[in-house]
Amino acid sequence: MEEEKLLSRKQNAQRNNNKKRLMDACSDLAELYMNQGRYKLAIAQYKQLVDLHHIENDMYYARINRGIGEAYQGLRLFEEALKYHQIYLDVVLVQKQPNYLEKQRALATLGHTYLIWASETETDKETKLEKANKFLMDGLEVTERYLMV
Repeated sequence: MEEEKLLSRKQNAQRNNNKKRLMDACSDLAELYMNQGRYKLAIAQYKQLVDLHHIENDMYYARINRGIGEAYQGLRLFEEALKYHQIYLDVVLVQKQPNYLEKQRALATLGHTYLIWASETETDKETKLEKANKFLMDGLEVTERYLMV
């Protein structure tokens, strides 16, 4: 039922050429699909958001890419997930105002992805574990240096 409402809302926004409502509907659908484990549908919604947003170096763009990466991770397509998680981190790092919470989250997300990938494969397991450790430790350093009060 919720999906039907969101799809209807999305169609209405498209018909009325209302970009903001269309983006809201895509975002809500992506979140719904992620919660349901329907990752391919979530990716489609997130990619439509990228097409609608048109700004590649702001935090909204970064979060969209994090969502795409999380969906690929759910599909166990780790190389694709890492590509989008890296975009997330890259955008966070170029912000004029440092956002240490997002930086920590991006590093932890990369570390977590490598850790899961290492646990599910024997190929280059040690390399993946080393990368997981590096990203997780970098994230911990950000937390200790900037986020702990």
